[in-house]
Amino acid sequence: MQISAGYMHSGYPIMIPTSAAPEMVTFGKLKFPGWGFYHEIGHNHQRGDFTFDGTGEVTNNVIGMYCYHEVLKKDWLIGHSAITEEERKANVQKIKKSADKWQDWKSSPFLALTTYIQLIQEFGWESWRKYLHSFAGNEFGPAPKGDDERRDQFLVRYSKITNKNLGPFFDFWGIPVSSSAKAEVSKLETWMPKGL
Repeated sequence: MQISAGYMHSGYPIMIPTSAAPEMVTFGKLKFPGWGFYHEIGHNHQRGDFTFDGTGEVTNNVIGMYCYHEVLKKDWLIGHSAITEEERKANVQKIKKSADKWQDWKSSPFLALTTYIQLIQEFGWESWRKYLHSFAGNEFGPAPKGDDERRDQFLVRYSKITNKNLGPFFDFWGIPVSSSAKAEVSKLETWMPKGL
């Protein structure tokens, strides 16, 4: 099988061009290969339950950042130039000025990734792990069917896991969720990151 699109390709094995191979087999680099390797590992671990329209190139990067943190024991915000503090601040300004937040959010993977980064900065990696594991059981009900339910369950599950009402946070970023999902978490204390 050959790479048909992009620089690298997820799968088993992850496929890379020969020019990138030394990064995976050179001792000095082996423990700290670049973003692309973890981006592809993230694709291998993505699931439809937590990946909705606009997040196909986002939730895999959250998993990749988790690898930086947990496997490499490195700062999980150093892997890519598009997630620097300056870039994240620029993404906040972009969404504030946006005429169509949802369209802009789902069309810009690193802008959308800023949303996940803010959640993890505030609530830690444990919140992300609990969110992913929540789909393995019935505590939060059945698995979502379709993107509307996936976004609703992202709000409801993450709000209940963090014990915070994330409805206004989703509104800020333009992530559409139903009024019933917002009502389900409305009694929790509202949370917004500083500066929003």
